[in-house]
Amino acid sequence: DWTDINGHMNEGRYGQIFSDAAEEVMRFVGADDEYIAGGLSYFTVETTVKYLTETHAGERVVVETRVTEGAGKKLRCFHEMKRASDGEVMATCDQLMLHVSLETRRTCAPPAEVLDKVEALAALHAEEA
Repeated sequence: DWTDINGHMNEGRYGQIFSDAAEEVMRFVGADDEYIAGGLSYFTVETTVKYLTETHAGERVVVETRVTEGAGKKLRCFHEMKRASDGEVMATCDQLMLHVSLETRRTCAPPAEVLDKVEALAALHAEEA
């Protein structure tokens, strides 16, 4: 069910893969299940996906993610989905998330302990770029 009528990965599954990668980043900065149960989270507000080569059934892929913006309410991730066997970049996703209150469903500032981790990760990834 991951392939479409053209025999390659369905575009919706790219969204699934990139969403899963973003959730790993969220957990890393402290926005985990307990955090979300406490009424705070990040919501995706914009994504741009580029499909660079076909992904066929049975191909193993990995996603590498860089935090390209982490300030205030914003958390922006740039994901690269690569073929596991040779590292070829198969697709990319630029994803902007905003921190929200799950009670009001509106943006709000993250607590310092999460914001500090987001900012540190963005700074680290900027140094590596």
